[in-house]
Amino acid sequence: MPTNEQHNTVIGSGNIVTGGTFTNSPVTNTTVNSGANAGSQAYWVDRLAEELTQARERLDNPALPVTPDRTDAVAAIEELQEEVVAFREELAAGPPPGPEKQATLRRRVKALLGVLLPVAEMIGGIAGFQDILHHLG
Repeated sequence: MPTNEQHNTVIGSGNIVTGGTFTNSPVTNTTVNSGANAGSQAYWVDRLAEELTQARERLDNPALPVTPDRTDAVAAIEELQEEVVAFREELAAGPPPGPEKQATLRRRVKALLGVLLPVAEMIGGIAGFQDILHHLG
Protein backbone atom coordinates (compact mmCIF):
# COMPACT_ATOMS: atom_id res chain seq x y z
CA MET A 1 0.00 0.00 0.00
CA PRO A 2 1.61 3.31 -1.08
CA THR A 3 1.93 6.10 1.45
CA ASN A 4 1.94 9.81 0.95
CA GLU A 5 5.08 10.18 2.97
CA GLN A 6 7.34 13.08 2.09
CA HIS A 7 10.91 13.64 3.22
CA ASN A 8 12.52 17.05 3.00
CA THR A 9 16.10 18.09 3.56
CA VAL A 10 16.83 21.64 4.57
CA ILE A 11 20.30 23.04 4.16
CA GLY A 12 21.05 26.54 5.30
CA SER A 13 18.59 28.74 7.08
CA GLY A 14 14.94 29.63 6.81
CA ASN A 15 11.46 28.65 7.87
CA ILE A 16 9.17 25.87 6.79
CA VAL A 17 5.54 26.88 7.09
CA THR A 18 2.71 24.63 6.00
CA GLY A 19 -0.81 23.88 7.03
CA GLY A 20 -0.76 20.37 5.57
CA THR A 21 -0.08 17.04 7.16
CA PHE A 22 2.49 14.37 6.45
CA THR A 23 1.70 10.79 7.44
CA ASN A 24 -1.15 12.02 9.65
CA SER A 25 1.18 14.29 11.64
CA PRO A 26 0.56 18.03 11.40
CA VAL A 27 3.49 20.15 10.32
CA THR A 28 3.63 23.65 11.77
CA ASN A 29 6.24 26.38 11.74
CA THR A 30 9.75 25.02 11.91
CA THR A 31 12.86 27.16 12.21
CA VAL A 32 16.12 25.88 10.77
CA ASN A 33 19.43 26.69 12.43
CA SER A 34 20.89 29.57 10.44
CA GLY A 35 24.41 28.72 11.62
CA ALA A 36 24.34 25.60 9.42
CA ASN A 37 24.75 27.65 6.23
CA ALA A 38 28.54 27.92 6.29
CA GLY A 39 28.92 24.24 7.10
CA SER A 40 26.61 23.17 4.30
CA GLN A 41 28.38 25.43 1.82
CA ALA A 42 31.71 23.97 2.84
CA TYR A 43 30.40 20.42 2.44
CA TRP A 44 29.14 20.97 -1.12
CA VAL A 45 32.19 22.97 -2.15
CA ASP A 46 34.38 20.14 -0.82
CA ARG A 47 32.28 17.64 -2.79
CA LEU A 48 32.71 19.80 -5.89
CA ALA A 49 36.48 19.87 -5.39
CA GLU A 50 36.52 16.07 -5.10
CA GLU A 51 34.42 15.61 -8.25
CA LEU A 52 36.65 17.99 -10.19
CA THR A 53 39.77 16.14 -9.06
CA GLN A 54 38.31 12.76 -10.03
CA ALA A 55 37.14 14.01 -13.43
CA ARG A 56 40.54 15.56 -14.13
CA GLU A 57 42.35 12.34 -13.15
CA ARG A 58 40.14 10.32 -15.48
CA LEU A 59 40.70 12.75 -18.35
CA ASP A 60 44.46 12.57 -17.79
CA ASN A 61 44.40 8.89 -18.78
CA PRO A 62 46.87 8.61 -21.69
CA ALA A 63 44.80 5.78 -23.21
CA LEU A 64 41.98 8.22 -24.01
CA PRO A 65 41.91 9.81 -27.44
CA VAL A 66 43.00 13.43 -27.60
CA THR A 67 40.03 15.38 -28.88
CA PRO A 68 38.97 19.04 -28.76
CA ASP A 69 36.15 18.04 -26.38
CA ARG A 70 38.62 16.43 -23.99
CA THR A 71 40.95 19.43 -24.18
CA ASP A 72 38.03 21.82 -23.51
CA ALA A 73 36.88 19.71 -20.56
CA VAL A 74 40.34 19.73 -18.98
CA ALA A 75 40.60 23.52 -19.37
CA ALA A 76 37.12 24.07 -17.89
CA ILE A 77 37.90 21.81 -14.94
CA GLU A 78 41.18 23.64 -14.24
CA GLU A 79 39.43 27.03 -14.31
CA LEU A 80 36.69 25.88 -11.94
CA GLN A 81 39.26 24.27 -9.63
CA GLU A 82 40.90 27.70 -9.25
CA GLU A 83 37.54 29.27 -8.38
CA VAL A 84 36.77 26.50 -5.88
CA VAL A 85 40.12 27.11 -4.14
CA ALA A 86 39.27 30.82 -3.81
CA PHE A 87 35.74 30.02 -2.56
CA ARG A 88 37.13 27.60 0.04
CA GLU A 89 39.60 30.24 1.23
CA GLU A 90 36.72 32.71 1.67
CA LEU A 91 34.76 30.11 3.62
CA ALA A 92 37.71 29.46 5.90
CA ALA A 93 38.37 33.16 6.51
CA GLY A 94 34.68 33.87 7.23
CA PRO A 95 32.09 35.16 7.12
CA PRO A 96 30.69 32.78 4.48
CA PRO A 97 30.52 34.14 0.93
CA GLY A 98 27.16 35.70 0.18
CA PRO A 99 24.47 34.46 -2.17
CA GLU A 100 26.01 36.25 -5.16
CA LYS A 101 29.23 34.22 -4.83
CA GLN A 102 27.25 31.00 -4.50
CA ALA A 103 25.19 31.96 -7.58
CA THR A 104 28.39 32.57 -9.54
CA LEU A 105 29.73 29.18 -8.51
CA ARG A 106 26.43 27.54 -9.45
CA ARG A 107 26.54 29.14 -12.92
CA ARG A 108 30.11 27.92 -13.39
CA VAL A 109 29.07 24.36 -12.52
CA LYS A 110 26.21 24.60 -15.03
CA ALA A 111 28.64 25.77 -17.70
CA LEU A 112 31.01 22.95 -16.80
CA LEU A 113 28.22 20.40 -17.25
CA GLY A 114 27.76 21.58 -20.82
CA VAL A 115 31.47 21.14 -21.53
CA LEU A 116 31.55 17.71 -19.85
CA LEU A 117 28.61 16.20 -21.73
CA PRO A 118 30.68 15.15 -24.77
CA VAL A 119 33.24 13.43 -22.49
CA ALA A 120 30.83 12.07 -19.87
CA GLU A 121 31.69 8.46 -20.69
CA MET A 122 35.40 9.17 -20.28
CA ILE A 123 34.91 10.51 -16.74
CA GLY A 124 32.30 7.99 -15.59
CA GLY A 125 29.29 10.27 -15.88
CA ILE A 126 28.21 13.64 -14.58
CA ALA A 127 25.64 12.66 -11.94
CA GLY A 128 27.88 13.82 -9.09
CA PHE A 129 28.13 17.31 -10.60
CA GLN A 130 24.36 17.39 -11.14
CA ASP A 131 23.78 16.50 -7.48
CA ILE A 132 26.16 19.22 -6.32
CA LEU A 133 24.49 21.75 -8.64
CA HIS A 134 21.13 20.94 -7.03
CA HIS A 135 22.55 21.71 -3.58
CA LEU A 136 24.27 24.93 -4.58
CA GLY A 137 20.86 26.56 -4.80
